[in-house]
Amino acid sequence: MARRTLTLCALLGVPLLVGTNQTWHGPALRDLATEIGGPTRSAWIISASLLAAITAAPLAGRLGDRYGPKPLLQAGLLMTAMGAALAGQAGTIRTLIWAQVVYGVGAGTSLVLTHALTTRTARVEQRAPFQNAFGVTYAVAGILGPIPGGLLAGALSWRWLFHVTAGTSLVLLVVVTLTVSAVHTAERAPLDLAGITLMALIGAGVLIAVFWAGSPERGLPWSLGAAGGTALCIVAFVRVERRAAVPVLPPELFTGPVFPTASMIGLLGGAALFVTVASLPPYLQLARGGTPATSGLALLPLSAGMLSSVVAGQMAVARIGRYRMLTLTGSLLTVVGLLILGWMEATTPLAVILLATLLIGLGLGLVFPLVQLAVQNATDARLVGVATFANLYFRWFGGAVGPVLFAAIVAGSLPPQLSDARVMSTPQTPEGMALYLRVYTDGVHTGFHTLAVLLGVAVVLSWLLAEVPLRVTTPVLTAEMFGMAPATRPVDELERVLAALALREDAERLYGELAARARTGVGPGATWLLGRIGRKGTLRLDGLPAHRLLQPDRVAGWLAELRQAGFVAGEHDLALTPDGDAVWQRLAEARTETLARLLDGWHPDMSPEVVARLRHLARDMLAGPSPR
Repeated sequence: MARRTLTLCALLGVPLLVGTNQTWHGPALRDLATEIGGPTRSAWIISASLLAAITAAPLAGRLGDRYGPKPLLQAGLLMTAMGAALAGQAGTIRTLIWAQVVYGVGAGTSLVLTHALTTRTARVEQRAPFQNAFGVTYAVAGILGPIPGGLLAGALSWRWLFHVTAGTSLVLLVVVTLTVSAVHTAERAPLDLAGITLMALIGAGVLIAVFWAGSPERGLPWSLGAAGGTALCIVAFVRVERRAAVPVLPPELFTGPVFPTASMIGLLGGAALFVTVASLPPYLQLARGGTPATSGLALLPLSAGMLSSVVAGQMAVARIGRYRMLTLTGSLLTVVGLLILGWMEATTPLAVILLATLLIGLGLGLVFPLVQLAVQNATDARLVGVATFANLYFRWFGGAVGPVLFAAIVAGSLPPQLSDARVMSTPQTPEGMALYLRVYTDGVHTGFHTLAVLLGVAVVLSWLLAEVPLRVTTPVLTAEMFGMAPATRPVDELERVLAALALREDAERLYGELAARARTGVGPGATWLLGRIGRKGTLRLDGLPAHRLLQPDRVAGWLAELRQAGFVAGEHDLALTPDGDAVWQRLAEARTETLARLLDGWHPDMSPEVVARLRHLARDMLAGPSPR
């Protein structure tokens, strides 16, 4: 048990690392731009890693199913270390961007395989708490990332952000190698390499088209060429996915009433989040003379608002059973926050800016989990895992496109003589710097106002979002709701749902019902003990889990019931008699029936694999928490 817990805690370091590094470069972008490139190109640092991560994630999940998750996780952590080390030594912005691509591939791989290893390593009753812990850790690290990033960049250098990332990745690689056991698998699902490649090309094409659109004089041919190439890739992608045995993005997802709308809302919300994180700190440093540390702290209300509204929104949905109006409220709050940022000046009180980031955090904390909830609730069980990933793909894609779009708008507002690269690399007179800041500020205003208009589209989409009645299995707080890469296989998603729902069951009432269904003839406590002995095969009395309410005299009473009924033999090494084994088999079937009842909307009879996994889980859960 101690080794398993140590393994899960080691895996917890992966979302902590990746979540932090998705956002903690924001406060350092100004210093980075001054040394090796302009602010418009530095936006690619975040966008490149996000695009690489969302492209690598589905391929890593499939390869992990084929060859086992541990070696792929080790490879992912090695790539994060290599990418960060290269970025820390980069002498040009182009080298830094390519290094971030390497890092992003490793980060996306690591996140997916951490999820897979947790599912396979944790006991049934541990899976939901650990998955939720991973999701919360990822969210906290991602939103609070600018704070340590600003402190480190201000105290040392922006290069130390990448040095620390490389060192942490290597430490995690060593810990994972020593603590995580290899998991063998016979899964041989086909790889949709053509679909994944086209997804990467589409993402890169969109980023290039958006970026060069900000320079209409010399960038129009590049923008048009990238847009045309992207259109061709989209056509090819649709044809490939229709023919793929296991498509990475099934076309049938887009025929439902919820997924297209919810994914577009998530895309726009992702753009709002990463634009705020990537663009606000440099503005505060340039226009207001702030330091990297103080500009990072300015995002603290964003994190506080987002985390609090995630929990509050989940509780509200569980109580009222509706998500559309809450999603609409979140979209409206985000629009208001962006409009306030679009009006800020150098003299705007800091309290107003903090209020704006708080509103954005509160809004996105409602939007992200609720659109994820809507997708999971409305999607057929066969596609829940891949639909969850697809929705997150659009959120991360919005996060990749948003900063580049914002940078293109700012770059488009600067005349050639005031280009950011020229201003940052050559000395300027006070009058020239004042003119640059005024034009740059106007570009920032235009960028935030444009983003507010786009989030206005999200408001309309939230109003149009179809509200499908919630299934019993749906309102469960999950790691994916916080943005962590999910499992892509339906059976893995089934395990996650059941593990979370099992925590809600009252053990006393559950084992009383199981005793009646299986006709054990003994009480709930004795039924639990019979189930545990049957699951373990042979059980020593001192092998029972310690609990302050599980007193020895109670266990002795339950054991006496089983002995009197003739179900158990042995003094210290307890084993079931033939009669006891027959009762245990009925108990396992009864537990399978109670789990199937929880799986509202899953239709477990439709898939032999799901039925087999359900029976396996039922037997595992008979060794779960005892009646009190």
